[in-house]
Amino acid sequence: MLKDALENLPVSQKTAFILSKYEELNQKQIAAIMNNSEGAVEQLIFRAKNNLQKQLSGRKNF
Repeated sequence: MLKDALENLPVSQKTAFILSKYEELNQKQIAAIMNNSEGAVEQLIFRAKNNLQKQLSGRKNF
């Protein structure tokens, strides 16, 4: 379920989110990898979380 939702994210949001949550890198490290500012990375992660929440809240597995 989460994997499917991740696949639907824009590439930049997906990359920032995975590097943050799964690789446990900080925003400064992610910014260097993605060649972005720390502020841009912060926004990408924020948007990724919001998009994931929207996608996952619409699914019911009961």
